[in-house]
Amino acid sequence: MTQFELFCVIFYAFYAVWEKTGGKEFRESGFKDDSIQNEYLRMFLSDANPFLWADIGSTDPATFVEFCEIVPQEEIALEDSYDTASMYINALPYYYAQGVRDAFRTITREEWFDGVKRYMSQPHKGQS
Repeated sequence: MTQFELFCVIFYAFYAVWEKTGGKEFRESGFKDDSIQNEYLRMFLSDANPFLWADIGSTDPATFVEFCEIVPQEEIALEDSYDTASMYINALPYYYAQGVRDAFRTITREEWFDGVKRYMSQPHKGQS
């Protein structure tokens, strides 16, 4: 998968967490400070949205640029995608890192790889 495809899968994974909770507080999901964590996840989704513009990138261009600096390889093996995503998430800037890290912890490896397979098996933006 390409850098951009991994970025899109990360976005979709967090969007699924957001949808699962209805964008509401996350107490049942194990978040420590619900309203703050939820706001950090909302901020990340808003900044990272890869589908607002026609080009390859994110709503806030700096978000994808930072992603590419943290994940410099242009191709990521599917079996390495979860660990690579985890590495990126652990390197996120402080202003939304904790909420996004907590959200990532709610995604199992099985759920992750199911999502990767679904995304990669259908036509998608950035497909090579």
